[in-house]
Amino acid sequence: MIRLNWANLLVITPNKHCQPYPLEKTATIENSGKDRYGRTLGYIFIEGQTIDTMMVRMGMAWWYRRYDTTGELENAERYAKENKIGL
Repeated sequence: MIRLNWANLLVITPNKHCQPYPLEKTATIENSGKDRYGRTLGYIFIEGQTIDTMMVRMGMAWWYRRYDTTGELENAERYAKENKIGL
């Protein structure tokens, strides 16, 4: 497990512009193995929530159904759509 303190997270928006996203929180990276090409896989947590869930909930990313085994991202996407947030 790795802990990082980030001042900003760089976010690429749908119109391809980069903008800093103020984070100022501690992130924890948890290794979850390797993919079929030998690349390291992992999860980034901020305050106990995965960053992918946070991004989908804020409308900054889409839910890719093929690899979601928990349904957490589905709920996050539903929330963003119902509240007309982001993408």
